[in-house]
Amino acid sequence: MNLKPGEVYAVRPTRPHLVTNASTTSLTFLVLQGVGEYDYVPLAASR
Repeated sequence: MNLKPGEVYAVRPTRPHLVTNASTTSLTFLVLQGVGEYDYVPLAASR
């Protein structure tokens, strides 16, 4: 999904997601995340 300046996207709990920048210009984004059961769930074990 590509967002334009000012657009918003909400990710539901338990849904894996990744924020990337496909542009050659800089990107600023704000992540609002609650605290609780789904605060951080790694997708794979660290090595």
